[in-house]
Order: sequence, then C-alpha cells, then structure tokens
Amino acid sequence: MNTGFDSPAPEGDPIVQLVTFHVADMKFGVNVKSVEEIILPVSLSSLPRAPGFLEGMINLRGRIIPILSMRKRFLLPQAEDVSKVRIIVVGLEPGSVGFLVDRVDLLTKIPFSRIQPAPRHIQGMDAEYLEGVVEVGGQLIILLDLHRVLSREEKSQLAGTVGGKDA
Repeated sequence: MNTGFDSPAPEGDPIVQLVTFHVADMKFGVNVKSVEEIILPVSLSSLPRAPGFLEGMINLRGRIIPILSMRKRFLLPQAEDVSKVRIIVVGLEPGSVGFLVDRVDLLTKIPFSRIQPAPRHIQGMDAEYLEGVVEVGGQLIILLDLHRVLSREEKSQLAGTVGGKDA
C-alpha cells in the first residue's frame, strides 16, 4: 500500500486514510470512511428539468444513484481523456450520491498532524467543503468533505428530483 511517507507517523499521531483522485490538474483526497464504493462509469440516464449540477442517474444493484460531475461542480471544462474516469459513491442525506472524477489513485495514509488548514478559496471551490491540504511526495492534496459539496438547497433539489429513495 502506498503511504507517501519515508518515515512513520510520530507516536500517538492518528493516521488518516484517504481515497485520492484527480479533477483536471488538481489532486483531491477524501476520508476512506466516506466512500461506499468506486465504480467504472456506466450509461447515465438524464432527467428533464434536473438541476444543472446533476450529470444523470444510474441504477446500481437496484439503487437509484444521482451522479454529479466534479468538473461541473468546480466550473471546469469537460475532460478530453475519459479513459480513467470513475464514480466515487458516497452515502449522503437522503441517499447515496456518485461523484464523477477524472481518475482515482491508490489509498493513501497520512499522519493527521500533516494536514494544514485549507485556504479560504481555491479555483471554483468554497471553503465550506475544504477540510484542509496536505503535501505528499511533493504534491499538494486538497482534502474535501463530500458531505458538504452540496448545499442544503441542492440536497433538497436532488431529493425532489430523484425521490431520495432506492428503486
């Protein structure tokens, strides 16, 4: 497993496990505890009059999962190379949501003490869903709280659009 560190964490420093992924030229991390599963993209069903942040929906083993594009969320252009695109499924209220990302990396372990406070604003992202930043192997990883990527109003819109229920 890739830890990204040459030396172990100091005694008593909790280890945080991250699923790291890429959107455009930015690298992100989310706590592995937030992730239900990572899947290959499948054909998306669109909904008329769906909120702009909703890419479409999939039926995942009998569960209707709305899919959101992280590129759209961060106001970025669509990717040219989609060969490594993945969907990260996360449990949110009122149900699971899939986040479409450009590429997913290996699980990364970091000592909690290495996490620095997040800047107030990073290219198209609001501080409310930034948990911090950490440098690993010379590369900056932006830590996201996927539970906060959608506002309360957007979660309500999403629930109204897809019914917030399993199929």
